[in-house]
Amino acid sequence: MVFALGFSLIGCQARSSTASPKPSASTAPAPHISAAPTAIATKSNINAPILIVHAGLGAACSRNGVVGQPSYLASDIGKPGVPTIDARNLSILHKIMRYVRSRTLRFSYLGGTTFIVFDAGYGPCGGTPYTVLNAPSCGEVFMPTDVDTPRGNQIFAGPGGCFHQPRPWMPHGGGNPNGASWSQDNNSPQ
Repeated sequence: MVFALGFSLIGCQARSSTASPKPSASTAPAPHISAAPTAIATKSNINAPILIVHAGLGAACSRNGVVGQPSYLASDIGKPGVPTIDARNLSILHKIMRYVRSRTLRFSYLGGTTFIVFDAGYGPCGGTPYTVLNAPSCGEVFMPTDVDTPRGNQIFAGPGGCFHQPRPWMPHGGGNPNGASWSQDNNSPQ
């Protein structure tokens, strides 16, 4: 019986890892999402494989057939396949870029309208929460792999509160005066 159960679990896992994700209906300003996902090795708190689905120059995370909103490298702004950012959001992104110098800085439009900026040091579909750099409160995070959970594609309060110094680009945004400096890349793998 244990053998049969193990065999059936292996069969389910094999079928789920080859399933092609179905893009979710959204109003995101994203270009065409490729139908050919790329499997990546990512740790997640849910035991389903995480896939990257290409969206122009961006990447969307997919799990259990649900595709999240794509995110894009900040350095790709202005290139074909990257959404146009309005002047207000571009201004906040440039302010953040003065302090957070990272090649993995990304932006996304959650729900097609909510502009967020985060440093994806573990990749666009990393299985770790990323600090939302332009959130109203300093301790808010975004987890790109939460596409098939109740909080999928939303920002939420991170565990432990604020770990960084006050954000100079966000007046009254809070922070820890004794926290890590924003000039460090704190999302990079150790």
